[in-house]
Amino acid sequence: MLEQQTKSLYQQLIQAREDERKYIARELHDQIIQALVGLSYHLSNMRAQPGSDVDERLAQVQADLRRILDDVRRICADLRPAALKNLGLVAAVRSYIREVRAKSAFHISLQIEEASDQPLPEDTTLCLFRVLQETLANVQKHAAASEVVVRLLLYPDKSTLTVWDNGQGFCVPSPLDRLLVGQHFGLVGMRERLELAQGSLAVSSTPGHGTCVHAWVPCRLSLDQ
Repeated sequence: MLEQQTKSLYQQLIQAREDERKYIARELHDQIIQALVGLSYHLSNMRAQPGSDVDERLAQVQADLRRILDDVRRICADLRPAALKNLGLVAAVRSYIREVRAKSAFHISLQIEEASDQPLPEDTTLCLFRVLQETLANVQKHAAASEVVVRLLLYPDKSTLTVWDNGQGFCVPSPLDRLLVGQHFGLVGMRERLELAQGSLAVSSTPGHGTCVHAWVPCRLSLDQ
């Protein structure tokens, strides 16, 4: 039984990593590569058909380059948010919530409680931040919610992140190992990430009555400290 569970967890971890790679590949192909192909076409056209409007066309090329650079910066920020390393978890969460508010149809509120002024280990902050990203991405894609509440509690011995939405909900399999059967790869990836940090994931949901995702991580020292 233990061997079967270990094999299942390993397979889930591989799937989560593959999903991350697919996301990066899709972003590079759909955004960066296609934009560069279009830019190359415009430059070739300018060489073949020089004209009096060359300054205007060069200005358009520069605008395209700036847009591509913005996309590259966005992808890099998604992979490793600078605010997370430079300013800490709370500042990174506030910044990310502002971004989500700007591009989402639902209303999102943020509650943060800090009971310790000690900086969190890097592995803990990254784990909680990734869980927040994945959870809100799931809300945007699947929940059809109008209200979302994010609550981050930071204590000396543990940190918790709770994300609640009033969306359409779903039937949560029991045990959570059966998430793969329902193609809930994002939740599987979150659980794997938390377990690697010696934390845990709890998901409660009912069709038509929203979803609540609760992540718990102990505030232990990271391996490189």
